[in-house]
Amino acid sequence: IGVLPKTVRPVDVSRVLYQLHLLPDRRQQRSALFDRAANAAQAVPAAAFAAAVAEAAAPVAPTASAMAPEAPAGQSAQATWAAPPIAISELNASLRQSVQQLVKDQLAEQRRFLLATFEAFARRLVSEMKESAPRTAAAPVAEPLPIEPPARPLWPVALTALVAVAPALVLGALYWKALDENRQVGRELAGLKAAVQKLAETPPPAPVYDLPPALAPTTSSPDAAANAGAPAPAAAGAKAAPPAGPAAPASVEYVPYGETPFANSRLERLRSIAAPLEAKHFRGRILLESYVGDFCLAGNPAEGFTVADPALPFQKCEIVGNPFDDSLSPAQRQSVDFANFVASLRQRSGGAIVVETQSAGRRNPVAYPEQAETSTAGAWNTIAAQNNRVEFRVVPAD
Repeated sequence: IGVLPKTVRPVDVSRVLYQLHLLPDRRQQRSALFDRAANAAQAVPAAAFAAAVAEAAAPVAPTASAMAPEAPAGQSAQATWAAPPIAISELNASLRQSVQQLVKDQLAEQRRFLLATFEAFARRLVSEMKESAPRTAAAPVAEPLPIEPPARPLWPVALTALVAVAPALVLGALYWKALDENRQVGRELAGLKAAVQKLAETPPPAPVYDLPPALAPTTSSPDAAANAGAPAPAAAGAKAAPPAGPAAPASVEYVPYGETPFANSRLERLRSIAAPLEAKHFRGRILLESYVGDFCLAGNPAEGFTVADPALPFQKCEIVGNPFDDSLSPAQRQSVDFANFVASLRQRSGGAIVVETQSAGRRNPVAYPEQAETSTAGAWNTIAAQNNRVEFRVVPAD
């Protein structure tokens, strides 16, 4: 509704409050006579109000006292109009109030004008006095005499140079030693790479078929194991006695990454071991124990993992493990042909030869190489291929 400035003169407070409509303006107040007439006009209907006005304005009949006694003859006496006393008193009061209000407003306006004039005159007088006042010149400031710097001793410079040279010498010696060690590590790395390359090019060792002492041949060839232990003709129909002594060392069949443990070449190995045992009427178990090797792999879970390149640094392997073997259930670790052969072998031997499969997990028969910055995927996967295998053991019945 308006703005009240922060700095306002005392004489202008009432004017600002009037402008903001926070106080009623006394100059706009109407007289009581006019207000009463307006209220009566609103309260009385138009016809009644007109009748009252006509009655108040009706001429009064001239009386004897009202007529002039000295009126000349031939002139008619004029009628006089008399107003109600109440209206006259109200009119006097309203006129007095209006005149008083006008005088007050004029006095206030004059007072404001005088105050404003005096303030402006005082400000102008003060400014003129300040301008006409003599200005004293500032005393000149004496410039300080130059101070000669003290003589700097030489021993701090020499000490600083010594402290700077000593670490440089130590760092140089350490750098030279690090270069020598790097050359030696480079020569060892070259030798390891050559050994890993040679090992990667070397084919895996030929499988050895180990059988119990009573049935095992003198050579590790599967043909010798099938023919060397044939019984004499006289004892052909006799039942073979269970062999005595502990079981022979286990034979190993390696499982490439991504293949089912009990399938493919492991099935062929089982058949070659079970054939001579079945011919000799062996009674016992053929125990197959699978081990899981952790390979250095490349790829991703969406597209699958593959064995990493032999020259790839070990630190850049996407994953080190065997996700393919971990995803297999116990039933999926055997192929259909393997399961059928195990069932048929047990049926043919009347339950005398039982094939049992076990999972040895990650019990690594061969220790993995140390993980260093110079390690490669080929060196790691060579050991992982040896740990990812199936061991065959023949356990005779008690």
